Amino acid sequence: EFVRAAIAHKSPLPVSTMPHAIAVAHPAGDFRAHFGLPAGKFLFLALYDLNSYSERKNPRAMVEAFRQSRLAGAGAALVIKVQNVAGNEADFAGLQAAVRDLPGTVLLTGTLTREEVYQLESASDCFLSLHRSEGFGLAIAECMALGKPVISTNWSAPAEFVTAATGCPVNFALTPIAQSRGPYSKGQVWAEPDAAHAAWWMQRLVADRALGSSLEAAGRAAIETQFSPAVIGARYRRRLESIACF
Repeated sequence: EFVRAAIAHKSPLPVSTMPHAIAVAHPAGDFRAHFGLPAGKFLFLALYDLNSYSERKNPRAMVEAFRQSRLAGAGAALVIKVQNVAGNEADFAGLQAAVRDLPGTVLLTGTLTREEVYQLESASDCFLSLHRSEGFGLAIAECMALGKPVISTNWSAPAEFVTAATGCPVNFALTPIAQSRGPYSKGQVWAEPDAAHAAWWMQRLVADRALGSSLEAAGRAAIETQFSPAVIGARYRRRLESIACF
């Protein structure tokens, strides 16, 4: 709906929302050793493509939130999986520098198969996305489908399915873009998530496993109810039948 509203603002024709269908194969087994992840720690996972612009994906906010949580070296660790380091060396170097003082942080850069992505997501305890804007939030939805609690900026498309009942929405302020980068132009606005609020959610999830279990079940149910292939396929079918009648 977030994307539909943006396009409808300029389109002379009606615009319909046609969401992604989410169907995740649930991996069986413990995959932490496969990815070199620490055993026995609560793992916060962030996953993004450097070609999608670090400024939008906002890894520095995730690192800062984890730093403020004071959980590094205290039973929790941060795992950040990135793609396409080649061509984005400066962004990756900045990420390496940002996590240098956080013990136990793992940076993964290898290309994974779709099955391995699901394995990595299943090996984590919580998915973290302090984005400034998202068109849908595929990794967020995938992790919810896998039964992982999600800490996510409470703005743009993910806010449509990450609610206080299904996840951990993070407060934000809409702020002007200071410098143009790619398709994001100076003077436009996007969200600046509250790192302190995200850190508070991290502390709560580590301390209250019952809360995490409750959000896991609610998040999985929300994705199955709203975005299963059967639900979305029926939506596509109705729209195609409507078009065919013209």
